[in-house]
Amino acid sequence: MAILKCKMCGGTLEVTDGQSVCECEYCGSKQTVPNSQDEGLQTLYNRANVLRMKSEFDKAAEIYEKILQKNETEAEAYWGLILCKYGIEYVEDPQTYRRVPTCHRASYDAVTADEDYKNAIKYADISQKILYEDEARAIDEIQRGILAIAQKEDPYDVFICYKETDENGKRTQDSVIANDIYYQLTQEGYKVFYAAITLESKLGSEYEPCIFSALNTAKVMLAIGTKPEYFNAVWVKNEWSRFLKLLKKDRSRLLIPCYKDMDPYELPEEFAHLQAQDMGKIGFISDLVRGIKKVIKKEEAPAPATAAGAAAAYSNNVTALIQRGYMALEDQEWAKAAEEKAEEERKAAQEKAEKEAKAKKTRLIAILAGAAAVIAAAAVVVVTKVIIPNNNYSAAVALMNEGKYEDAITAFTALDGYKDSADQIVACETAIKDIEYDAAAALMNEGKYEDAITAFTALDGYKDSADQIVACETAIKDIEYDAAAALMNEGKYEDAITAFTALDGYKDSADQIAACETVIKDPEYIAAVALVEQREYISAYESLSALNGYKDSAEIMKSIEVDYRIAPMKLAEVGSSVFFGTYEQDNDSSNGKESIEWIVLEKTESGILVISKDALDCQQYHSKRTDIKWETCSLREWMNDTFLNEAFSLEEQERILQTSVPADKNPKYSTDPGNGTTDKLFLLSITEAVKYFSSDVDRRCKPAAYAVARGAYESFGNCWWWLRSPGGDSKYAADVLSDGSVSYTDVNNDRGCVRPALWINLES
Repeated sequence: MAILKCKMCGGTLEVTDGQSVCECEYCGSKQTVPNSQDEGLQTLYNRANVLRMKSEFDKAAEIYEKILQKNETEAEAYWGLILCKYGIEYVEDPQTYRRVPTCHRASYDAVTADEDYKNAIKYADISQKILYEDEARAIDEIQRGILAIAQKEDPYDVFICYKETDENGKRTQDSVIANDIYYQLTQEGYKVFYAAITLESKLGSEYEPCIFSALNTAKVMLAIGTKPEYFNAVWVKNEWSRFLKLLKKDRSRLLIPCYKDMDPYELPEEFAHLQAQDMGKIGFISDLVRGIKKVIKKEEAPAPATAAGAAAAYSNNVTALIQRGYMALEDQEWAKAAEEKAEEERKAAQEKAEKEAKAKKTRLIAILAGAAAVIAAAAVVVVTKVIIPNNNYSAAVALMNEGKYEDAITAFTALDGYKDSADQIVACETAIKDIEYDAAAALMNEGKYEDAITAFTALDGYKDSADQIVACETAIKDIEYDAAAALMNEGKYEDAITAFTALDGYKDSADQIAACETVIKDPEYIAAVALVEQREYISAYESLSALNGYKDSAEIMKSIEVDYRIAPMKLAEVGSSVFFGTYEQDNDSSNGKESIEWIVLEKTESGILVISKDALDCQQYHSKRTDIKWETCSLREWMNDTFLNEAFSLEEQERILQTSVPADKNPKYSTDPGNGTTDKLFLLSITEAVKYFSSDVDRRCKPAAYAVARGAYESFGNCWWWLRSPGGDSKYAADVLSDGSVSYTDVNNDRGCVRPALWINLES
């Protein structure tokens, strides 16, 4: 059997079956537990909780998802996803020693608005729901505090994600590299989040607001690592996985994995779609800064420069710039040449020209640099605006002419409206649909109507595909109709009915069903009616029932229903049970009344005397404490009026015999029993109770749930029930106690039960 662990401290929980909330004896935390008794699921819960307590939130979330794949109604699994999503760790409060939630993954979204939270509430029982709502409010309150602090933080440009110390507490090589990058980027004017410095003056509880602010404002994250395990360290992964989620919503952000002394294939698979940088490559930091500048545009003031040595330096630069401008035109990789070479050199030339323009002696050089920039810019325009689009357009047209329409659409789309590329895309799409339409029509002509319907449906209304779908469906139904008619002609009427029914009213299928049923049921109907006339009520009733309402079979069934119920009673023996009438017994009115079970006390040729097996109701013998006898008590009136009409139909009432009920005396006392009565329903006397039940054990009786709900006394599952005989005086009536012995009770006692007795007429 699996053992559940505390999700706050990890201690073993004492949980009984059916319990959904418990308290940990080690940390005193009240918490929700899974409803499932499945040991496999409980083991998964424990694994997930251990990972979450280690702050391995993503790994824990994967296990909670597995649980939901097995059972989507597990409220505790949805709550586990919430704890992972918001990075909840339960930390001991040093003052109260209580475990309180700490948030390591703050979000602008409230817990109570999360779909996983709504599902947890949906599938939780009332005890779990209360705790989930309380914890959600607490987490949202913590988040509001984090957001309030985070809003006061200045926005960041770059977030450096790295592992500070190794397993021995020593500084990692990653932290040394991160430190160098931090100072390089800071000198470039960027605001950089670097934990070793940024969080240096902050307490541990203030880390999350600062981290949250940096993650949500930084445009670039540098994920630095020299070992695969450093990338996957708990807090390192916590930072880059959160940034990846933000990147999916905002494509202007950039995450750059930076690795060294390891194979790039050893990077986390989540980085597979990202352009990684090798930190061991010469000029790595310079390349990194250039890449960041592409994402983050900074306004830089021109720096003053001296004229010394400028002429010689710029003479070489101008020549190089002009040469690169021409190379950009000759380079077969035009886009790369234009964007990565010419554009960067143009900007560099402009910046340097502006810096040196102030120096009179370098005026000519500045002009030459500007000219080089113009040439480079012209190269960019020619390549990117004319040569590349024109060549790409020709290639797209060639693909279209070859019938490679999908590839042509991709090529024309990339041209972003160049020439008539939008019209060509429409033409390609039309050509594709024409091909698909013709293929669908071919399937239809081959009689493959189901496949044709699928193909025409995929065309989404193109041409007359909707009409063709209707035609295919009609063809299919015609085939099915002909098959059903063939079954009917072969005399396979049951199979024909099934086939015509599946057609759901197509053509005259309803009439054909009726014709088949007539052929089948007429002989059965005639045989059933004959059984009624022969008073074989059991066989007749069952035969009529099998006809499912054919002709007037339902009306005939109703007319013999009481005879059908009485027939088995003729075979009943004294001491056996029979069922007759209905009364509310399980105290659930939504499922209707239950059949009443009776015990046969006596049997004659014409009838049987029965008493209810269980006590059916809780009633007073008389409505007030006074001298009273059976003939005048309120219980006799209730039994022969209210109960009679409630428990028996009119047909059943006709089967209940009017019985002469003698005024039996009390065998022990001389109390006047009054006069005899004539009743359909009555109570046993003391003499009859002793006669029909040979011992106290036999006289013990269980109350129905309905009787208990109405106040019946109950002891060890048994109740006490009224007899009609008087007690020691007329203010008392006889009864059978819960142990089966005979006693006497005040007539107005409201905790006594009723076991009606009656004679049932067995004659037709």
